[in-house]
Amino acid sequence: MTQRTDLYSILVSYANKNNSPYIEIDAFLDFLGRYAKKFSEEYPEWLKWVNDRPVKFWAEMSTLVEESKCELLADTEDGRIYMPYFYMESLKKSYQKAEEDADLPFPCEESLKINLPENQIKILSSEYDIVSYMEHPQYTDIPLIKIYFHEEFGTALVLANMIPRRLTEIAILKLRNYLRKGGNMEYALHKLTPQLHGKESSLRDMLKRNRPFAICLIRFLCAPWNVSVP
Repeated sequence: MTQRTDLYSILVSYANKNNSPYIEIDAFLDFLGRYAKKFSEEYPEWLKWVNDRPVKFWAEMSTLVEESKCELLADTEDGRIYMPYFYMESLKKSYQKAEEDADLPFPCEESLKINLPENQIKILSSEYDIVSYMEHPQYTDIPLIKIYFHEEFGTALVLANMIPRRLTEIAILKLRNYLRKGGNMEYALHKLTPQLHGKESSLRDMLKRNRPFAICLIRFLCAPWNVSVP
């Protein structure tokens, strides 16, 4: 849990701990009371949540609702809190890890163990929708983008404002990492041979001699979006 004592930071940590943007108010207040008592001796700033907890909670909650950081739901007897930025923040953290480790796959609902609500997601096909979407990109994080790939390649979740530049750069980093490793020549041959029919032998020799050829090809393909290859 966070050592910050403002209500929003505690709510964010609680939601992350339970991997859910939905927070039962009574359960959270009970947790907050136990946590504050446990740590108030070591961290005196937590004393604010030991006494008059419900009053202080609702005073800070009203501000968070006004700032659209939280939503109050009346769909249960005791009420719930909804954290609208939960999925966005989870996805940001996932991409920070992906940038540090190029072997990590693109995140999806299954890998993040989440189910996105319909009002926070836009679905695009990798074959038909992405190109037209790039002509009219989105500059906000929400709705999040769920990309469907053909065949057995599944889906990927991205922040909407990652398209096209940042998503392309991450894809290039992953492909570059993949091509630098051994055992990838047959895969490259399988993908490129249909485009170079009758020149399979030359292609195989080129890949053996010069792996950077693939990176040059990527640079050419990315030129229309002015995306630089690291």
